[in-house]
Amino acid sequence: MTLISNIIHNDFIIIASDKRRTVIVNQNEQYSVDDEKKLLLGINYAIGVQGSLSTKNEKYLIKLREFVLSNEVNNPLEIIPLILKLFPDISKDENCSDLNLTFSGFFENSLFSYYLKLKTNDVINCVETDTFNIRFNNENNKDEDMLVRRSLLYIKVYLQENNVYNRIALPNITEFDRATIIEALNFMYGKFHSNDVDFYTIGGEMEYCIFSNNSIIQTNL
Repeated sequence: MTLISNIIHNDFIIIASDKRRTVIVNQNEQYSVDDEKKLLLGINYAIGVQGSLSTKNEKYLIKLREFVLSNEVNNPLEIIPLILKLFPDISKDENCSDLNLTFSGFFENSLFSYYLKLKTNDVINCVETDTFNIRFNNENNKDEDMLVRRSLLYIKVYLQENNVYNRIALPNITEFDRATIIEALNFMYGKFHSNDVDFYTIGGEMEYCIFSNNSIIQTNL
């Protein structure tokens, strides 16, 4: 399992990913390696890749990397159709149960963020639909979605340990500055990595990128 985090702030967007790659050898055997780059950085955007493949063949990830490396288009509304056309037969691939992209960046002095479901060609505008301004993979509701709640619980622990949050409710992380959010996300990924038996396939060093409405502010990619 991959964990792609997407935080839409008033002034910036943070997109982050873990690096764990879990290979299913057969029904009774699998192993994990923390070496995968699932966050791809383009000229004015980043794409977080999240999905499930029952094969060692990384043909989709390889093709996405090649696309981002060579793509010179910077308008997201032009990029999305190009991405959707990359895999015309993915809906028929029985080895791929899902392949989803978090696509965030800036264009013409505005921030943008979309969630693409490549198996069905669904495109979600996260700026319009993510009520709490957060998305963890395909979940965005902190009142109902387990992955969102688990993520925010870990973030809450970090904030409380650093004496910047003392409420019982899950935090609204867009209330904090980007340095605090980055550290809280890094703490969250570490907790998934070391403590969470339900999400043991999340792990490795966090990679991230922060966008303002006209530039890449910070990244470790």
